[in-house]
Order: sequence, then C-alpha cells, then structure tokens
Amino acid sequence: MDARARLGCAISAGWGMAENGLVTCNGLSDPEDKVFGTDGAPLPGMALRVVDEDGREAPPGGEGDLLVTGPAQFVGYFKRPEFTAHAHTPDGWFKTGDRATLDGDGYLAITGRSKDLIIRSGENIPVAEVENLLWTHPKIAGVAIVAMPDPRLQERACAFVIPRADESVTLDELIAYLDAKQVAKQKFPERLEIVAEFPMTPSGKIQKYRLRQLVKDRLETEGRRSS
Repeated sequence: MDARARLGCAISAGWGMAENGLVTCNGLSDPEDKVFGTDGAPLPGMALRVVDEDGREAPPGGEGDLLVTGPAQFVGYFKRPEFTAHAHTPDGWFKTGDRATLDGDGYLAITGRSKDLIIRSGENIPVAEVENLLWTHPKIAGVAIVAMPDPRLQERACAFVIPRADESVTLDELIAYLDAKQVAKQKFPERLEIVAEFPMTPSGKIQKYRLRQLVKDRLETEGRRSS
C-alpha cells in the first residue's frame, strides 16, 4: 500500500510461469483484500484447480497442489516427451509444482512449492509461512527453510540464515520469535545453519535442492564422527 501511495498508481498482483505465461491477475477495481491478499483471478480462457494428494478438489480456501490449463499453455518440453508427460495429469492439466488456495470467488493465493513441504511424522508442513515470518526478524537478512532427513520422523526443518551485518542469531532466538508469533511448534526449525550467501539460479531464485544436499551431507558427516 505504501508503494501505491508513493507512486500514485494502482497495484495489481499476478502469477504465471514460463510454461504458461501470465495466468492470474488482479483487476484495477478489485477490493484491497484481493489485491494485497491474493495473486489474482484467472485470465480469460485459463482455468485453475487445487487438488489434494489423491487428485480430489480442495474446498474453497483449502491448500493443495495447483493445476493449470488453457490456451496459453505450452505444448511441451523440447525433445523431452517423458518429462512433458510426467508434468501433466492424464486429462491434460499442467502440474505447476506450486501449493496454493482458491477462495470462494476463484482468486488464487500461492502458499509455497510442493518440494517446500516438510513431511514430519506424516504431517505435511509448508515452509512459506515460517520463512515469511523469519524475514521480519530484525537480525535476519535472508532465510531459507528446507527438509533434512530424520530416521524417526522422516524429515525435520532446517533453517539456513544469513544474519544482518554485525549480528548473530541462534536457533533458540528463532524459536522464541516464532513462538511469540503463535506459530505451531511442529513448524519450528530444528536446526540452524549460518551462511554468508545462498546458492542462486541465474534468475535469482534460491537453489533449495543444494541446501537440502548440504545439510544431508553435514548430518552424514556428524553421524560418522559420533559412531
């Protein structure tokens, strides 16, 4: 809202991918709760579905895997027919890899990536909520949460943190901060890794698969040392 006031222009959120271009967008007359609380409604011709792990439609507001179809959809990945087939449902919906909700008016809200789920003792825990809160911590300049393997619970959460200049941060501080924000305890990170920078893609996205491998390697090294 501050940007809108400063620039004297309308703000319109949207969502899309390289595989389908711009899929959703907010209209100029949309109310503020839609503009600032969602990623917009589907553009003409585009259709969205949010489904659970069994492919069943999620209820309005329910989180699930986001599927897309429409005339802007790509034909397929170049010379990769098996990858193309795997990226679609049998009836042709594209599996975006995003987690999302659709409200009762059909407005989309992206909540995270499917690979950003931590499966802890059978419970799917999305990391976006915790990451967004930790970004507001006064000592943190950057944060990424990934799954680390656990022999008993299957996975636990590991937080990779870039501290602000001349600051240090501990796992106990992170937990206390999240607890004060009334975050459920099963969502707390259970390991902290301090780093100077994140591995990034050329487009500026954090390469979380490299962070997952890094913490996995460190756990294996620690296990060998203790045995």
